[in-house]
Amino acid sequence: MKNLIFDLDGTLVDSAPGIVVSLTHAVRALGHDFTPYAGITHLLGPPMTQVMAQLLEPYGDDRVDEGVELYRTHYGQDGISGSVVYTGIRQVIDSLATQGYALYVATSKRQGFAERILSDTGLREYFQSVFGTSPDGKLDDKSRLLDTMLAIEAILPKSACMIGDKRDDIIAAHQNGLIAIGVLWGYGTRKELIECGADKLVEQPTHLLDAILKD
Repeated sequence: MKNLIFDLDGTLVDSAPGIVVSLTHAVRALGHDFTPYAGITHLLGPPMTQVMAQLLEPYGDDRVDEGVELYRTHYGQDGISGSVVYTGIRQVIDSLATQGYALYVATSKRQGFAERILSDTGLREYFQSVFGTSPDGKLDDKSRLLDTMLAIEAILPKSACMIGDKRDDIIAAHQNGLIAIGVLWGYGTRKELIECGADKLVEQPTHLLDAILKD
């Protein structure tokens, strides 16, 4: 296993504070009296259209596309700066790169936002390529995104592992024939990751290196 594919939000960086601020702005801009609630971070991870749809559903509001555009405008101006690398991740990534692993990012975040976050946090140099979603929505499905990445980068599934914090990461990995490692410091829950069949669970970033090297 020489190719390691990482999710971004909830795996490499904690981007929740900025995302939640921008989501709150968007929902309020649509005229709703919205206040972030405990557990809202568990919604994060899937494409933003799904997240926005869940937030607007209680109001009977189907203006999902408008809400997503309001979110992305605000996030690009303000929210994106709130992303922080999880403690220990930088050291793990540096060690893996030094040992010759090929590192990639596959995220449901828009490509441009993903590139900016990785550059701003000083992580971009470690990754051979970054695959995010596109404005046309063709890569919103994580499995399709991963399949596209494997094809473009000529990565054999048996040589790769997906590392992520949410159900979509694990399912996409298995649908493409990859091993899937679930991380527990992100936005998913242990129950969620077990139920979707994660091959391994890792409690904290400092344990990730051992989980990878033992495969």
